[in-house]
Amino acid sequence: MRKTKYWLLGLSGLLLFHSMLGQAADPEPKFTVSQLQEDFLTLRKLIEENHPTLYRYHNKAFFRNHCNGIQALIDREMTELEFIKILEPMVAKIHCGHTELWYSQKFTDHVYADKPFIPFSVYYIRGQAYVRREYVPCGSLPEGSEIIAINDEPVAAILKKLFSRMNGDGYNTQNILFTINQSPVSVLAEYFDYAQSYKIKFVSPGESTPAERVLAGIKYKELTAIADQRYPDDSEEAKFSFKIMDKPNAAVMAIRSFAIGKEDDFAGFLKSSFQQVNSRNVQNLIVDVRGNDGGHPDHAIELLKYLMDGNFTYFATHVSRSEWNEPIKPHKDRYRGQTFVLIDGGELSTTGHFISLLRYHRIGKFIGQESGSTFTCNDNSLEFTLPNTRIRGKVARTTFATAVEGMDRDRGIMPDHYVEPKIKDIIEGKDTILEYALELICRQAGQ
Repeated sequence: MRKTKYWLLGLSGLLLFHSMLGQAADPEPKFTVSQLQEDFLTLRKLIEENHPTLYRYHNKAFFRNHCNGIQALIDREMTELEFIKILEPMVAKIHCGHTELWYSQKFTDHVYADKPFIPFSVYYIRGQAYVRREYVPCGSLPEGSEIIAINDEPVAAILKKLFSRMNGDGYNTQNILFTINQSPVSVLAEYFDYAQSYKIKFVSPGESTPAERVLAGIKYKELTAIADQRYPDDSEEAKFSFKIMDKPNAAVMAIRSFAIGKEDDFAGFLKSSFQQVNSRNVQNLIVDVRGNDGGHPDHAIELLKYLMDGNFTYFATHVSRSEWNEPIKPHKDRYRGQTFVLIDGGELSTTGHFISLLRYHRIGKFIGQESGSTFTCNDNSLEFTLPNTRIRGKVARTTFATAVEGMDRDRGIMPDHYVEPKIKDIIEGKDTILEYALELICRQAGQ
């Protein structure tokens, strides 16, 4: 399941609402069985011919039988939405964060222009679901309410089914959960087939008796208008930032992406930041990579060169760039103080590689939750469009693993200090993980 299609809020400039207007064609046509079978066989062939670890989690016979069972479900005409829901569990069985599906462009435009979305966002904490944001008249569904069921389906059952349909690396569900929590409006809207209304069973904060309320779905344009007005602080953060604090003696470097263009001058940013750290004798550096879904290895390597205390090799697997397989020297003006690394379920791909090398070389204390990925992943992905439905996607073709030993490839990097925010913290925008790191630094300094 394509995770990026769920990042809705703040993306209105990318949506092509006008493309569907004035067209007489049915925006949700049904495809024939033969068309759907052709698309299914095309997808299956792409996966079987390209994926490098297809049979790691299930042997060939199991995967063949699983695919045959899904193919047997294609016995009637279906819309694109109906069909993609059949395909998603097959892709999820591969357990690969870089093999995924997303809607055709035509259906994407139709969804954002015409479909009703669920009018609130949900945040899961330890299997329980809470209202994070409401896009209805204030107080209709109070923020912080615990959701018991949606359209008579218990929230635990909803989460279990989402895990079976969404792609992630190995048996690590943290990145899937992160995706749901950061953008549940779209995830749940698709789950309920963009229903016109939603019956919510919930318990308001401070109450013990469940209540029920039926809320009408809301179109995306209206939803984003409410979100922009009511929650202006929810805007997307910069790719990277740096701040030195007076008390405690610490600096915070937030890296939200390694997908960085030349115009961003990441190397210049790092050089300037570490010059300040060293010149001001900053003893504690907090490196915050929460929500960083990866990018180019060169940028991760450049940051590692300031953090490592000796030579390191980036990749264990053979790659086209020979320098990635050879020892890399840290910068002469590398950082020599204490390092603290903030993680959650949002790390993917290159960021998993980055933190795995820090962990392996014993650089820093990790604070937060299990990371979304680890030292190995599959990428070098082939993008495709299925011939009839025009459903799009990508399939990974190459495995990339960092030069580490003794790590679990099926789980993320575990924190040294586990910190999980409460729903009240989430709603109020309180950064409990960063606060914990600062308190830890103060305790160590005896402040």
